[in-house]
Amino acid sequence: MRRSRAPSWWAWAAVAASCRCLAPAFQGAFTLVPRRRSLAPRIAPRAGMASPAGAWGRGTADINIAGGERYSSADWIDNMRNFHKSVILRRIRSHLVFQVVMTTVVTSLHQFGILMQTCTATPCTIAGVVVGLLLVFRTNSAYDRFWEARKIMGGMMNSCRNLAQMRLTSLASTPQLANEFGRCLEALPYVTAMHLTWGVPKAERRDHHLYRRVRAILGDELYEDMVQVRCPPSYLLHRMRLCVDARYGGQGQAVLYAPHLQLLDRINGLVDAIGALERILRTPVPMSYSRHLSRFLTIWLGALPFALVDELGWLTIPVVAAICWAYVGTEEIGHTIENPFNDLDGAQTFDTGLPMVALSTTISREVRNHLDMYEEGSKERQRQDVELPIKSAHESADDAAVVSAPAAPAAPAAPVVPPREAPVGRGRGGAARASSSLPVGRGGAPTREEVAEAKKQADLAVWAAKALVEKAAPQATAMQAKAAAKVGIYESLRVKAMMETPS
Repeated sequence: MRRSRAPSWWAWAAVAASCRCLAPAFQGAFTLVPRRRSLAPRIAPRAGMASPAGAWGRGTADINIAGGERYSSADWIDNMRNFHKSVILRRIRSHLVFQVVMTTVVTSLHQFGILMQTCTATPCTIAGVVVGLLLVFRTNSAYDRFWEARKIMGGMMNSCRNLAQMRLTSLASTPQLANEFGRCLEALPYVTAMHLTWGVPKAERRDHHLYRRVRAILGDELYEDMVQVRCPPSYLLHRMRLCVDARYGGQGQAVLYAPHLQLLDRINGLVDAIGALERILRTPVPMSYSRHLSRFLTIWLGALPFALVDELGWLTIPVVAAICWAYVGTEEIGHTIENPFNDLDGAQTFDTGLPMVALSTTISREVRNHLDMYEEGSKERQRQDVELPIKSAHESADDAAVVSAPAAPAAPAAPVVPPREAPVGRGRGGAARASSSLPVGRGGAPTREEVAEAKKQADLAVWAAKALVEKAAPQATAMQAKAAAKVGIYESLRVKAMMETPS
């Protein structure tokens, strides 16, 4: 029988050091109901990452672009000093404590001669390669989901910027519709953040700061209508679509204006973005893959003491603890960033997911800045006499002539060209087709190309007259609006005669 060996002083020192490092992990490791902890690190937000307390501020420092917090090679000392405060260490403490206790039992039984049968390290080495490949694939899959969510949020920010700018020009003539459109657009990022993290009703029960902010933006009536639907962000987009349709007469009309189509396209882009975010939230990595990796990793870590105790002795305990922390911590990182919408308290950075509260605050502030610019511009236009923009001096002279000039005598009728015989065609009965009287224009009758070009110019003239009357009339004088209407009607009637004469 093998004689037991007393542990040397360096072995006891290694065990004491490992216990000292793992002491925070033992606290509350086997509690039935673990205390709920936030995933956010205990650090203050950087500039540009707005905190909940200062979310209502509008200083110049909040508008400046600030990069996210990045790791520096000089941070390793602080990382080792704050090792016991690690978020991942707190989340894997139960698994880590179990492996350390099991390794301690196996090592003690072996050192005191009770457990003599051990195994070689070859099976654990082969299995370790497989475990490493599985962990790499699992972590990469989780990071792809995290990065895809960040790209979608970036596209959502760009769409909100475009809509805020287009609102200044496309909905300027209807203040009531523009106001509702702006309120829905400003509240959309906050509502999306609440919808993806815990839901709007739950935020209302918790009296979260985002709930109070959204209610102040939308108003009581619109907010109560929003919370009744299943997807609040889609409801806000629907209200924005109704505002656009009310401004341009709906989508059932024969002609859709370019601003109308652009606004609808941006709104459809936001609908697609919210649907993509919901897809990431509701479709996790298959559970069978996560379960198999967890079982495989637990069995492999449990077999390590039997392979190392014969060579390392009491050092098996800290070695297995370090290996367990490395492998299980990597697995937990994949589980944490798999769902990037974990911003529960609003102070989260990019450590364990997307800072949804900070991103939504940034988007909403930019929208609010555009709305304030519009309000200041409206007040400035009310203090000044805004004139209708004129394209050229010739159009200005034509408008003045139409409005102020007395009625001119009727112009003499254009001389009529005698009808010309058309060549005999292959029509019904082979009868020749004679052209009717044509007004003289540049020495002859217009051709088909000239008629097509004239029709195109007539359509453009009618559209321009209608646009001037609808958009510029509220800001111009009645005389200018009347001049714009007469110019468009005159152009359409002048070209209509050429369209009705076949060539």
